[in-house]
Amino acid sequence: MSEYAKDGFENTTSELYETFDDVSSIEYALTHITQLTLDTFLNVNYGVLCEAICIFGIFFNIINIIVFVKQGFEESVNISLLGLAVADTAALTSQVWMNMMFSPVVPYVPYAWYTTLYLTGSWPHVTSTRAVSLLTVFITLERYLCVALPLKIKRIITHKTTAIIVTFIFLFTISTAIPVYAACYVGDYFDPATNSNTITLFYIPNGLEIESIGVSFGAGVHIVSFTLVVAFTAALIKQLHSKSKWRKSSSSASKNKNISNRDKVVVKMIIFISGTFIACYSPSFFGTIAIMCVPEFGVAGKYQNIFNIYYSFVFTIDSFNSAINIFVYLKMSSKYRQVFLRMFSGVLCFDYKKV
Repeated sequence: MSEYAKDGFENTTSELYETFDDVSSIEYALTHITQLTLDTFLNVNYGVLCEAICIFGIFFNIINIIVFVKQGFEESVNISLLGLAVADTAALTSQVWMNMMFSPVVPYVPYAWYTTLYLTGSWPHVTSTRAVSLLTVFITLERYLCVALPLKIKRIITHKTTAIIVTFIFLFTISTAIPVYAACYVGDYFDPATNSNTITLFYIPNGLEIESIGVSFGAGVHIVSFTLVVAFTAALIKQLHSKSKWRKSSSSASKNKNISNRDKVVVKMIIFISGTFIACYSPSFFGTIAIMCVPEFGVAGKYQNIFNIYYSFVFTIDSFNSAINIFVYLKMSSKYRQVFLRMFSGVLCFDYKKV
């Protein structure tokens, strides 16, 4: 071997060793997160940030539900937005229970309670967020079709059809959790260390295999729904842009000015809602991909600590998405704003008609 080739071989080997050292260092860091670090992230994210977001979010979504009911369902999109508010409320309520386990306000939480979170907090929250995802898919698709095929779609997606689809989405998302609840349960357990009964999570025979069916199916629903929201939002933006250009060049545009402006406001509101959803659910989407690609990235895997830290951010951001729609409605929907102001004019001591 020539000196030049030998030097090149040694340099390549040295670079490979450095790369392996870097990978080993990263893996060591990911697998050796201290309990103090883990507790700090969980207490701050769940116990403080997420808890505050959820409490305000539940209040905001209750207002959303009341306003949409008072506003009526003259437009079918109000039915979908009402369903979205209900799903957001369910997601935030179940998250509150999870957050309490890590709240600095709660002085002591028995360890056994943590084992029940999987069924009493985590899965109700995940199931509710899937309903949020699928409802966002439907809302975005329905609004895209209203822009692309305004005459045909109004005969297809009626108020009754919308109510049936929204109801089906809730029933479908609940059904995705059935394998998990069939696979395990919360029961009494005698702890010899404390010589007392406690509660913990039990699996039936072949429970892990049954559970994996629900987890895999749910992951698939999450990935598909997120991808569809991205695709339909992009298509809606493109369709709105092309329609706007056509209306500017059409001599009949002025005749439909009021209608087109109203539809445009609704479309922009839906784009903002779906865009916020995409931004807030991206961490959850990539986390699901990571779980499928890295088996050790899970609750009981080698990377369990980084998994728990990562998902404390995911759940906090998910909750933020479920809490902020009220501000979108107030800013972009005149009908919503009018009903809202009428509701609170007495409390806030002002004349809503002058606002």
